[in-house]
Amino acid sequence: KRRKRTKRRTKHSHVVQLGGARLEMDMPPWSRPFESERLKDISKAYDMISYQGDGNNVFEVHQITRDAIIESKAKNTPIFLEFKNYRFSGQYEGDTQLYQPLEEIEEAKKNDPIKKSIEMASEYNFSSDEIKKIQTDALNEVNEAFDFAETQPWPNPEDALEEVYVNYPKELLR
Repeated sequence: KRRKRTKRRTKHSHVVQLGGARLEMDMPPWSRPFESERLKDISKAYDMISYQGDGNNVFEVHQITRDAIIESKAKNTPIFLEFKNYRFSGQYEGDTQLYQPLEEIEEAKKNDPIKKSIEMASEYNFSSDEIKKIQTDALNEVNEAFDFAETQPWPNPEDALEEVYVNYPKELLR
C-alpha cells in the first residue's frame, strides 16, 4: 500500500525557509520576479530575517541553519536562508544540458560539495574512520532506497493527478 504524505501541524510553528536557484537563471531578464542576484532579497518584502551562505560548504550550511533555527525559535519568526551551489546534472533524466557549457560544468565540479566536505573534515575534528563510516552509511541508505523502490508496484496512471496544484473534476478525466 502506498504511503500518503500528510502535513503535520504543531501548536508553535517555527519556520526556516530555504531558497535555491541556479547561479545563472535560465530565464530572460524581463521574466524575473525581482532584480537581484540574491534570492534572499525577496525576504525584504516580508520584513523577514535572511542569511546567505556557500551551498558547496556543508559545514557552513550546517552552522548557518543551526543558528537560524535557534534564532527562529527565540524570536518566534520565520527566517529565509539561501545557499548557492551548482547543479552538475540536468533538470530531468535525459536532459542534454545544451544551456550549460561543458567547461562551466567541469569548472564547477572543482568546488563539489562532497569532495570539499571530505577535504575540510579534519578542520572540524572528523577522523578518517568517521568519514569512511559516513560514506558507507550514506551508500547503504541510497542502496536500501533503490531496493525498496524497485520492489514497489507501479502507480496507477490517475495517481499522476494527485497532489498537484489543480484538482481536475472526474468527468474531465474520462
